[in-house]
Amino acid sequence: GLRLMSDTDLLAPISPDLAAQRGIPQNKAAGEDLWDHTLRSIDAAPASRPIVRLAAPLHDIGKPATFADGHFLGHETVGADLAGAFLDRLRSPRSVRARVVELVRNHMFSYEPGWSDAAVRRFIAKIGKLGEGALGELLALREADNIGSGLPAEAGRLDELRARIATELAAEVVLDRRGLAIDGQ
Repeated sequence: GLRLMSDTDLLAPISPDLAAQRGIPQNKAAGEDLWDHTLRSIDAAPASRPIVRLAAPLHDIGKPATFADGHFLGHETVGADLAGAFLDRLRSPRSVRARVVELVRNHMFSYEPGWSDAAVRRFIAKIGKLGEGALGELLALREADNIGSGLPAEAGRLDELRARIATELAAEVVLDRRGLAIDGQ
């Protein structure tokens, strides 16, 4: 449906930012541009996760505005603002808007095996502030982005990160002051 809207010029009146993705070079899959990557990412987003399905078309919405010298520096920050504006035009509920905007803002995380346990806990705390299920949604969005880029879903060591997150959560570690057994009283 989105490809048809794009091919018939119906997408631009709805979202000029999405329509601007056509023709933007993306060195991911041979012969494909940014729009092709976005469509492949949407196809890869799990139907059982509606927030991820909504974030998938918007995850790279900031790339056309930040394209310079073959790079998209800061596209996730610009994209978060554009995604918010798009969802406002659609009159999306605030909770949905907030969740999608933060997924777009955080989708470019880069896990390294050298992360300490404390770094994994900081990642959990940062994404966990978005609400229950946000970690799973972010990882699912990253998997869809990987597939849209012609990579295996687990590229970037997502399986390892998922296992380390599970280990930290199973240990019931304290992620912030609210999790402490004592308080100021």
